[in-house]
Amino acid sequence: MTDMVNASLQDLQEWFSSDRMETYIHSAQNTGCDAVDLYVWNERISKALLEDIAHIEVLLRNFISRRLVEDSGRVDWYHDNDRYRFSTARSTRFNDSIAEIEKNIRHANKQVLPGRVISGMMLGSWCFLLTGRLEQTVWKAIVNPKNGGMPNYPLRKRSVFEMSK
Repeated sequence: MTDMVNASLQDLQEWFSSDRMETYIHSAQNTGCDAVDLYVWNERISKALLEDIAHIEVLLRNFISRRLVEDSGRVDWYHDNDRYRFSTARSTRFNDSIAEIEKNIRHANKQVLPGRVISGMMLGSWCFLLTGRLEQTVWKAIVNPKNGGMPNYPLRKRSVFEMSK
C-alpha cells in the first residue's frame, strides 16, 4: 500500500470507503485542515496509543498473575477453578480459552509452560478476571496484603475500576 502521506483523499476513499472518510472530510471542513492530513495524524496517534496499551496489558497481566500465584501457591493458577470459580455451569469460556492457548502452544511444538499460557491470554481474559462475578475470589486475592496486595490503593474497592455505562 502507498505511504499514507502520499495518498490522495480519493485513494483513501477507495481503500477504506467513503463512509469511513466522511468523519475526516467533515472535520477538515470545520477546521480548515486537510482530510488526508487528519487521517494520517489519527493513524499515527492510534499506533502510539496501541503501543502504550500493549505495555499496560503486560504490566496488568504480570501483576495479576503474581498475586494469584502467591494466593494459590500454584504457577498454573488459571487451572484452579475450585478456588477461583472461573467457569460455571453456564459459562466455560475462560477454561475453554486456556485450553485453546495450551493447544496452540503444543501445536507450535513447544512445552506448555505457565509463562507461555499467561502471555497467550488476551486482554479480554484479564478484564474478565476483574469482573464483579470474580470479586469474591480473584479480586480478594489481588488486594490481599498477604499476597502483596495493592499498596498504593488502600480502598480495595473493585467497583472504582468499573467503566460507567
